[in-house]
Amino acid sequence: MYSGRQALTDIDQSLQKIRSHLSQTDYDLERAGQQLLGLRQQESDTYRQLAKMRLDEIQASQLTEQLDYAERQASQLLLQRNDQIEIVASKIANSQTAQDKLDEKRIQQAIELDNAIEQLEDLLANVDLKLESDQVYLKQQIRAQDLVDMASNARNKTEQAEEELEEKGTPYRADKIFMYLWQRHYGTSQYDAGFITRFFDKKLARHIGYDKARVNYFTLNNIPKKLAEHTENLQQQAEDELARLETIQRQYEVDAGAEALEARVDKERDALAQIDKHITKEEEGFEALVKEREAFNLGTDKYIARAIDLLVESFKADPIPQLQYEAEQTDTPRDDHLVNQLAVLRESKSRLENDVSSLQGTHRSVNRKLEELKEVRRKFKRSDYDAYNSKFKDGAILASILGQFVTDQLSAKELWRIFKRSQRFQKRRYTERHGGIGLPGGIQFPTSSRGPRIKIPRGIRFPSGWGGGGSSGGGGGFKTGGGF
Repeated sequence: MYSGRQALTDIDQSLQKIRSHLSQTDYDLERAGQQLLGLRQQESDTYRQLAKMRLDEIQASQLTEQLDYAERQASQLLLQRNDQIEIVASKIANSQTAQDKLDEKRIQQAIELDNAIEQLEDLLANVDLKLESDQVYLKQQIRAQDLVDMASNARNKTEQAEEELEEKGTPYRADKIFMYLWQRHYGTSQYDAGFITRFFDKKLARHIGYDKARVNYFTLNNIPKKLAEHTENLQQQAEDELARLETIQRQYEVDAGAEALEARVDKERDALAQIDKHITKEEEGFEALVKEREAFNLGTDKYIARAIDLLVESFKADPIPQLQYEAEQTDTPRDDHLVNQLAVLRESKSRLENDVSSLQGTHRSVNRKLEELKEVRRKFKRSDYDAYNSKFKDGAILASILGQFVTDQLSAKELWRIFKRSQRFQKRRYTERHGGIGLPGGIQFPTSSRGPRIKIPRGIRFPSGWGGGGSSGGGGGFKTGGGF
């Protein structure tokens, strides 16, 4: 078997792999973005050289000044952008370090909780041994079990009577004259009608033999009601006896020191919950920082957008199209070389823009996968799958499936479904997350019931069909281990 803690560790390791992939994509995007800006600046410089060759001194000076201004502004924006990128990167690194420390702290706290629960389990096992030789407890157990069985049998008879009422009562309900007289309470003290109505009702009753049929239908209706009252009475008695049995059991537990250990378990569990809250808060902050960094990597931040706008606007100056046209009309090799250089720059820009677009798609895909796996981990923790008594079948297969998710061969929905299908809780007397004494071995849990309103003491078997006693929150008072 593959423990819940091992599974959580493998999930964390898969998260690290995805984060590493995301970091590499961030680096590639940043490098490509810098290269793209470099090409744009080269393009600007080439235009400047063409201007000096083909325009008069005044026009060349004006265009050069325009291009220089745009480049200076763009460079200033890029410096501010680089400073902000460093700040965000530092915050992300600090957050990741904090998360790693919290994860380590959580592992240690989970071990503390396990130790506390194991001590309580040992104590309860000793209590079991003492109860097995306590004659008062054993007699009370027999009384409680007898009443549970009696209540269950009575419940079965009540259900049979209700089925008979449904089946045998159909002909009565189908007879319109009979149901008319029945609903008017004919033949009983509740019947109230005038002289003429009584006259005709009497004829109708005589015609269908109503008096005898009424007695039969009344009996058919009354049996389930009486049996239900009897069942409710027996079940209440059973619950009272179970409460007495639980009181004896609880006194043994208290005398053995269970309260102190239970308090320690609650304390350790609360500490674990607090760590999980800190982890969630840190993860939320981390996600916000990643989105901020993503804007830089995708080139959608305000700095890069303004820098590009400035350079593009500078290229829209009126002399530039004229420069290109004049260069193409002359035989001077120098200006032809510059025009060819512009063409090469445009082609390089186009290829690099395609690369950036592809990297942006990869970045979005990897980031989505990271968020999906983090949500799977949150569900994993919320479901207590990392509990000390949580086990998984086929650990090697699960590790392989996690690898398939990382390589995009499996969806998050399928991954979580496989985890749910493979997971099992080992039965324990004490539930790690929810508290309370669980069902020991040999106790038969009812298959279709709400159950008694109290905690089930040791040694009591609940037959199928036990129920109807009402509940008082928490699933009717049953306090079971994770295996149920």
